[in-house]
Formats: sequence, C-alpha cells, structure tokens
Amino acid sequence: MSDIEQFYDLLGHKEQTEIRALKLDKNFKPLPKEAKSIYVSSKKEFVETCEKLNGKYNLYAGLNERSKNGTNAKDVISVKRIFQDIDCINKPATEEDLNEAIKVCNDIVLKIEEKTGNKPYIIFSGNGYQLVYSIPEIKITESNREETQNQIQQFTKDLIKKFSNDKVKLDNVGDLPRIIRITGTTNIKGNKVSKFLGINKEENPKLKDYILSLKPETIEATKVKVGKLETSLMEILEKDEKIKNLFEGNIKGFVSRSEAEQSLICHLVG
Repeated sequence: MSDIEQFYDLLGHKEQTEIRALKLDKNFKPLPKEAKSIYVSSKKEFVETCEKLNGKYNLYAGLNERSKNGTNAKDVISVKRIFQDIDCINKPATEEDLNEAIKVCNDIVLKIEEKTGNKPYIIFSGNGYQLVYSIPEIKITESNREETQNQIQQFTKDLIKKFSNDKVKLDNVGDLPRIIRITGTTNIKGNKVSKFLGINKEENPKLKDYILSLKPETIEATKVKVGKLETSLMEILEKDEKIKNLFEGNIKGFVSRSEAEQSLICHLVG
C-alpha cells in the first residue's frame, strides 16, 4: 500500500475529505488566490487526485472531518486524530537539525507513551517530523466546539513549552480546521517526499480523556483597556467576524499561518 493510501486510512473520515492544493510562485511562496479545495468521498478519488496534482501543488488535507464542502472551524463535525508538527527552524534543515528534531520527536513519543501507553503514527515531513495519534471519536457540536478546540490547543501549548528549542519549533496545531501535508506527496520547495516511519492504528482512549480533562487558559480573563473603557477579548471577537475567524484558526486567504497570526495581532492592537 502506498503512503498516500496509508494517509487516507489515517484520516479515518466517514464521508468527505478536503484536499487543499497550494500553488507556489518562482520563489516558492504560496499563491493564495490560486489555492483550491477539492472534495473527495473515497480512497480511489483521493489517491487519483493526489497523483494528478503531486509535484504541481503542495498538497494538504483537512485533518478533522468537515460537513459537506466545509473548510472552517464551524464546519468540523468530529475529531479522531491529534496532530503535532516538529519542524526544524532552518530551511532547508541540516543533518544536525534533523538529528535534533528526531531526538525531540522521540522524547515526545516517550512522554506520551508513559502517560497513555500508546504510540503514534510517525511521519518524516522533509524538514522535520510529525506525530498523529488516533483517539476515540469526539463528536463536535455547537455546544462543545470552542471548548474542545481550546483543550486540544492547550495540549499542544504544553508540548511547545517543554520541547521547543533553538533548532526545533513546535507549532500550535490544535485548531479544528487544521490542514496537514499529505504523506507520500512532494514538498515542492525542498523537493522532498514525506513518508511514514511508523504506523499505529490503535486508538488511544487515555489520551482523549487526558485532553478533555485539561483546563485551558480562559480568554474571558484577558482585558483590553482604552482610557476608561474596559472590553473583554470575547466581546471583541463577537463584534468583528474577521478577528473571530483568525482567532479560531481560519487562515483562508493568507499565505501562511505566521502571516495570519501577525494580522490577528495587528487587528487586536488596533
């Protein structure tokens, strides 16, 4: 079985999967206006689409299953995978960088295995490593959407604080509409093909229970003061749909996550 087929099985989607195809310019920068979302409903469609576009686009897939033709946090209907990206700061990564990244990768695997007794899928991304844990399904509804996203993000924040260093960066990748590179496809910038190094299909109920027990830092406690005016961050999000979308991780239309986060900060400061 090819890595692309294995990746489709990893997702575990019941209905539809979003493939996000990102076109790059001559300097290997994404062209947001030429990005496209393609929705498939079977492994055959998924593999054929990836094989057709591979090498022409950088190919990603929605990690969490969405409602029909969905791309945003409000469209996510279930969470069955927990993802962590361990990326080398230097691009392209040197052998020394990759050695440090695999060390961090192994340390994280060991820490979570000690806590939950389970190992993840391990993926070489081309510039680092990725971990994907299978958990029993969390059905997402309007009543638990924000809380669940905050709990997953708190889990990744804890890993970031403990394991990031001067050579390796862990991103906060707990947002519900997260897309991840499709294993078995080519990273055009580095001309490297991502591949599986380890596969574990067994679900990890202890990890699910641990994540759902976390108490995330509450955003209601954050206050923004302007003269005599005091406004909670939650109120700002409710008043401005663009800021709310950025805060929830919807970066559609931006070249990269860092650009989207910079835009969010500028809007909040404003």
